[in-house]
Amino acid sequence: MAMGYVFGKISDLGLKLPSSGLYLLVKASNAEPEPFYNAHRDRSDLSSPASFGAGWYAANHTPRIARWMSDHSRLQFNVTNPSKIRLELMTHIPTLPIELHFELNGVEICGFSLMEYDWLTVEMDVPEELSAPFQLEIRASRTWQPALHDPNSNDDRPLSIAVCNFEVI
Repeated sequence: MAMGYVFGKISDLGLKLPSSGLYLLVKASNAEPEPFYNAHRDRSDLSSPASFGAGWYAANHTPRIARWMSDHSRLQFNVTNPSKIRLELMTHIPTLPIELHFELNGVEICGFSLMEYDWLTVEMDVPEELSAPFQLEIRASRTWQPALHDPNSNDDRPLSIAVCNFEVI
């Protein structure tokens, strides 16, 4: 709720955020900090977390906690013998469809036209011949800038899709 308040104030004041999407908002208080973005959860079972490389923006509320990407992004992870990759994605791009292509270590594992605005679960098989470390590249056929389509927005980042709940199985 506090982040929504802060972003509401930023919008009300007409402040322009950096187009890189890189910014830090700090909440100052003398009280003990409460859990934030599930930071209190036990993550000890995540032996090799994913690393978001080029093309990703900081996580934000979409209303799910997700990361928007530009037209091309990379995600690195190091897992032994994965069989599937699962993630959820959506877009707000004004005109559909948008073409999406997924490559794992240079091998295309999925491609499709996104035709709806609702969240979509995508599950992709990992070819057995591929081995760690893994790099997942996602390419979108185009992007949009919210500020060019909504006079109340000051978000001028080039966005294609938002991704959340990334899992390697």
